[in-house]
Amino acid sequence: MIRDSGIWNMVILIAFGALTGLDGPRIAANLPTPWVGVWERINIGVFLLWVAVLAIALLRAPDTAGRVIRNEPRRPQLKRDPLGIARRAER
Repeated sequence: MIRDSGIWNMVILIAFGALTGLDGPRIAANLPTPWVGVWERINIGVFLLWVAVLAIALLRAPDTAGRVIRNEPRRPQLKRDPLGIARRAER
């Protein structure tokens, strides 16, 4: 899902970015460019859509952080002294 969305988003971003770039000389010459705003809004919309799809894909992904943490060696147990300072427990 995310791969297909990413490919289509890149194609659309490049296409509408090129259309915006083609009107660059007209913007510099202060000539009318009625469609540049539309191309830019399409670019922003496609980017935001890609961010939403990425967020959904990450939310649906299995939690892999828990597996990594469980395989780590146990940390040494700490005891707190009366002042609240953590010290390693004597074995």
